[in-house]
Amino acid sequence: MAKKKKTSVFDYKRDSNRFFTHLAAHYREKDRKKVVIRCEIEIVMRNGKLIDKGRASIKNLSGTGALLSNFKLDTGVLPTKPFRINVRMLTKEFSGITVCCLPVRLEVEDGFGIGVKFQDISVKV
Repeated sequence: MAKKKKTSVFDYKRDSNRFFTHLAAHYREKDRKKVVIRCEIEIVMRNGKLIDKGRASIKNLSGTGALLSNFKLDTGVLPTKPFRINVRMLTKEFSGITVCCLPVRLEVEDGFGIGVKFQDISVKV
């Protein structure tokens, strides 16, 4: 019968880099790049009802999503039922791009932010 190898807590250190690389790869679909893009936003319920509007900034961006921050909403509240966020980019290089997004996470460590996943993108030239 084969002898069972003893596992020490120190054995996990050897594999930790591989573990965290694997975890990071599955946490986000794409790498995000730090940016500052000014936006107009609309908070919209699934039925199309406009709940709030205002401005925000895109703090980081990838091909599949973004982190919105620096919110200045008219009412300053978010719904507790499922909603989407329409984001119209205002910064010159991105002017004319509007993205329909689904919120996927909240960030509260470095100020308030909402991580969003892109659902639909439209471009007006």
